[in-house]
Amino acid sequence: MKPIRPLFVCALFLPLSMALSSCGGDEEPQIESSTFLIDNWQSAGNLWYAETSYSAITQDIIDRGAVLVYLQVSTGAYNQVPLTFYSSSAYSTTVEVSTNVGAFGLLWSDSDLILPEYPGTQRAKVVVIPASSMEAWAQQNPEDAKHFTEAAKALGQKKLTPEA
Repeated sequence: MKPIRPLFVCALFLPLSMALSSCGGDEEPQIESSTFLIDNWQSAGNLWYAETSYSAITQDIIDRGAVLVYLQVSTGAYNQVPLTFYSSSAYSTTVEVSTNVGAFGLLWSDSDLILPEYPGTQRAKVVVIPASSMEAWAQQNPEDAKHFTEAAKALGQKKLTPEA
């Protein structure tokens, strides 16, 4: 069995812990979430690209916060991007995300580096977490923040909070 990597643990549990912990505090959560139907795909060489405007993605969010993107899969569940679908052991489709001030983009490509079939309409959920929410969570949960900070240090980061 492979060991669980610290980055995976942080990526999986940090957003959920922050969202749940901030709900019970005195401070209103500042986390924003919206769902989008993505159907504006443009071919770009060997991949499809779709950019969607979202004003909640500010320069401060890019610099100090977090943008999490989830794609609805065939089961109806949302899986976090980047996401890879395996249709066989030798072939896969990958969806990646790019973020810019005021927008996010999805990139859809196949492992054979040939333009995949048109992705069709996809449902994406985007969660925007400002640095102040992460800092508030760290103050309200110092023991948990300590563990995340230790994981971040193991990955070469100074601290968990963006003020590092």
